[in-house]
Amino acid sequence: MTAFDDLTRLVPPPRRSRNPATEWPAVEAALGVALPPDYKALVEVYGLGQFDDFLSVFHPETANPHLNLQRAVTGPYGALWALRTLREGGEAIPYPIFPESGGLLPWGITDNGNVCYWRTASSNPSRWTVAVNESRGPTWDDFAGTMVDFLLAVLSRRRRCVVFPDDFPSDHPTFTPHDG
Repeated sequence: MTAFDDLTRLVPPPRRSRNPATEWPAVEAALGVALPPDYKALVEVYGLGQFDDFLSVFHPETANPHLNLQRAVTGPYGALWALRTLREGGEAIPYPIFPESGGLLPWGITDNGNVCYWRTASSNPSRWTVAVNESRGPTWDDFAGTMVDFLLAVLSRRRRCVVFPDDFPSDHPTFTPHDG
């Protein structure tokens, strides 16, 4: 059993994704980086939506500018733009920012505005770990596993993310698909 299998048992995906198949080579070329296989699998199986009405994973094919992966990475007012702006303003960002070597690369956001990042310190995307930054604050929470490992650990309550509210996740976490 893999962490992905465990996640799909804990939080069943929609019967079928509402999103068209993703053209991964084009997405990765536009971003300038190969993406982790667990992220690609999650996007293909779950599609666009929210875990437990709180945590959304950025999707490469959505028209929703707030949930679009490419906009979060390269767009004006995206997650990386915000980090760079904070750093330029003197705020300490404890990691490099993509495309810097080992830089943070966003993969998700919460309803509270907390942003989930990959720490791209490995040349192998399968080994990227997770860092979560609280919205409008300096607190970071590091997780020494993949995105799917993180989702499984948090949604199963085996690990508490310090920047998430105490009532997340619920006792029976769900995934709600969204049109995108």
